Order: sequence, then structure tokens, then C-alpha cells
Amino acid sequence: MTKPLVIGIGNSLRGDDGLGPLVVANLQQTFAESVDFIVNPKDALSLINSWHDREAVYLVDACYEQQLAAGELVIIDNVLTDDLALLANLRQPQSSHSLDIRLAIELSQTIGNCPQQLEIYAASAKKFSRGSGLSAAMGAAAAQIVSMISARLQASLHHVIHSNLTAKTMHEQSLINNLVKKIEQIAHEHSPHRLQRVTVELGPLAHISAAHFREHFQQATANTAFANLDLVIECATDINAPNAQDILLKSVDVSEE
Repeated sequence: MTKPLVIGIGNSLRGDDGLGPLVVANLQQTFAESVDFIVNPKDALSLINSWHDREAVYLVDACYEQQLAAGELVIIDNVLTDDLALLANLRQPQSSHSLDIRLAIELSQTIGNCPQQLEIYAASAKKFSRGSGLSAAMGAAAAQIVSMISARLQASLHHVIHSNLTAKTMHEQSLINNLVKKIEQIAHEHSPHRLQRVTVELGPLAHISAAHFREHFQQATANTAFANLDLVIECATDINAPNAQDILLKSVDVSEE
């Protein structure tokens, strides 16, 4: 799963045109490690390449439209699906600079290089004086956009973390279940009550600690004939070993009675 991408377009030294870079700078303070950011791709091709294979892209730009009030938001939730008809109107309101976002989207669709979801966050700009910062209206718009994209990113990242944890738990459980099945096969040969000690080796790439493994093993064998087995856990360190990702059953001690 790819990282979300936030693209900020604009000139920080040209008044309200600095909306995109300002939003990116604010979001980076919170999401620097989990989200990718790009400011001012130089042309439509650079824009297309930046979102290739992305699952979620958020593009922020100032727009110019006389009929809109200063700082008024223009938001397209997903220009690639639900709002496809709005592509023809992306010039109204239009970007406040020469980068043609509509052209980039159309080219991206033509060559099959689109992200799964592309959201556009724009605000109506009125002040373009060189050397000045954002107007009060655009500053308020920037704060709104930061809040909205933050909520979207937090929801997206929470889903990714939950999915990763679920996959990790399933992997661990699968390894432990396989181990218990091997112990059951040995017990079938010798009688469960004769098993005394089990020694396992955790591969360095199995991504499970000894304490965590012991806890899962106890849960898996609770209310079984193996509940009181003496469990010895050895931790391997060679990441290049063929079984570095596995949990190995090294030995099973059986009583002579």
C-alpha cells in the first residue's frame, strides 16, 4: 500500500497564490513520516509521474474566479469518478498559474496512470501582490483545508495500521497453529501425557518476541493435553538463514514412562 500524497501548488511570495505550499507546510508538521509531500511539480508530466500508482492524492491550489468570494472553497471529492463531469469546468474556477491541472488529469486518464482517488482542494484567490503573504480570507481557507485533509489522512492511516496489524496477527497465528499441529502428530505417536518439554526456535524475521509467542502458545494450547508443557524458546539471530522467517520445532522431550 502506497503512502498518501499531498501536492501543494503555488508561489509563497505571491500573496494568495501561496495557499498550496502553506497547507503542505502545516500538514508536514503532523504527517511527515506517514505521508509524501510535493510542492510545485514543474509541469503536467511531473504531476502525472508524482501520482503514478498512488491510492490517494490530495491536491491543493489557489484558483481565480471573479464570481467567488475571497477564500471561498472549491472542493472536488474525487475528480476521477464521482465528479468526472467537473473535469470540463476545472478552468472555471481556474488555477492561478500556468500549470494545467485539467490537462494533467486528462492525460493521466488517457495513459492509465491515474491514482485511485484524487481530491482537489482549492480556494478563491484575490490578492497576488509580490512579497506579501496570504490575505485573512485565504489564511482562514488554508486552516479549513488543513483540517479537512488531516481528517482524511487520519482515517486513511488508521485503516492502514489496522489492516497491517490484522495481517501480522493472522501470520503469527498461522505459524503457531502449524507448530501445535506438529506437536499433536508427535503426541499421537507417544501419547499426549508423555510429552514433557517443547523447544522452539524463533527466526529473526518471524517478527514475534519470545514473550508474545509464549502468550499465544498458551492461548492455543489452553484446555488441551499440552496446557502444562514446559516451553523453551530460543531466538535465532541469523537473518540470512533459510528459516529466518519461521518458527521451528527443534525438539520434543518425551518421558520414558
